[in-house]
Amino acid sequence: MDFFGFGRRAQPTTFAERYQVYPVSFLGRPDLETGNKIVLPPSALDKLARLSIVYPMLFELRNENTGSISHCGVLEFVAEEGRAYIPYWLMQSLLLQEGGILTVRNVSLPLGTFVKLKPQSVAFLDISNPKAVLENSLRSFATLTKDDVIKIHYNDRDYYLAVEEVRPDTHNGGICVIETDMEVDFSPPVGYVDPSTLASKVSSSTAAASSSSAAAPVTADGLVLGAGADDAKPKQSPNSDSDSYSDSDSDSDSDAAAKASYWAKLGSGHSLRSSGSTARASASASSANAAADPAAALPLRDRKVASSVPENFTAFGGKGRSLRD
Repeated sequence: MDFFGFGRRAQPTTFAERYQVYPVSFLGRPDLETGNKIVLPPSALDKLARLSIVYPMLFELRNENTGSISHCGVLEFVAEEGRAYIPYWLMQSLLLQEGGILTVRNVSLPLGTFVKLKPQSVAFLDISNPKAVLENSLRSFATLTKDDVIKIHYNDRDYYLAVEEVRPDTHNGGICVIETDMEVDFSPPVGYVDPSTLASKVSSSTAAASSSSAAAPVTADGLVLGAGADDAKPKQSPNSDSDSYSDSDSDSDSDAAAKASYWAKLGSGHSLRSSGSTARASASASSANAAADPAAALPLRDRKVASSVPENFTAFGGKGRSLRD
């Protein structure tokens, strides 16, 4: 008999095996894609049964090539020997390809009290009660690991959420979520813009556009206040009836003097662009001259004939005989 335990083999307390990994869809079990419970071979159950492990069975999954770590539970032990089947999103989180090598080790994790999640799309805001949806979805999960991007399925659509924070904080970032009272918080989704911030940006841009397009004050002389030397010249309408040239054509005093001399040489005749009041004044003067001198109203040829006729001449002053008599 061995009273002091000499010769007794120590029982192993750690389960650590390496498997080729494949997605659960290879088993024809797409329902397992939601959650993080894996399928191991029957030999794993035999080894775990001989260990003094803590239930529920929880495991650390490690990609030895990249150092990526996550955690999971186990659902069944029906996989082929040397293989493990895990959800495809979990393979992506661990940067594993089909047939890659995965190290599975049993661990003990504390019960989670708090988790903060960040939706990876603004479409998550369309869910009317996200906390209730998440509570129902987490029933398929055994653990949560910080920096993982988990997948939940709701209303025929997949939603991805990044695990930003977990409590209690552990050295491996994992917590157990089986039968625990846990507080859940959400960060703004990726691509989300606060409506108040967007409204302030729109109002600022509108105010800037309005101030830049507002007209500058103009003085009584047509000068634009605050304008440069070129812009401060009096503005003249292109439809003006004035006989003078616009200021854009008279840039110096010499040009103005030359124009004045030009118009003086043309006499006092009226321009075709004369204003209506000037034209009416000219017509009134012409009528007054015609009343004083009836010959002035005749054409130039008739005025010459009229000037050669004696003043006491009376046309057809004879006996009134007709030329046809």
